[in-house]
Amino acid sequence: MFELRTTVKNGALIIPPFNFSHLEGKDLVLTVKEFRTQRSIKQNKLYWAILRQIADETGNDINAIHDFCRGEFLPPSILILGDREVRTLGHTPDQNTKEFTIYVDKIIAYFAMNYGIVVNI
Repeated sequence: MFELRTTVKNGALIIPPFNFSHLEGKDLVLTVKEFRTQRSIKQNKLYWAILRQIADETGNDINAIHDFCRGEFLPPSILILGDREVRTLGHTPDQNTKEFTIYVDKIIAYFAMNYGIVVNI
């Protein structure tokens, strides 16, 4: 299995030069999805450091702060259970790097304005 990054131009899928000869005669499945840059390891470490500081200053569990922030600042995820749609907390890995930065900025601003917690990052 491999991943091939490409783009669409004028409604056409642009496939860069690639040697597919090793797949000759094989049945394939092509999945097309939008490319998204996920948050970096550095962003993730910073996020958890911010949550740790907020948890320490509020006396709450870091995972409880994480869940609160997901519920407060992320759009809900939809889980399909049979014929039911169930709303769940937003999922941080669904955020690209820009969206994740905005999410973290909202957390910092919220706790500064509402609880006087100045995050030292």
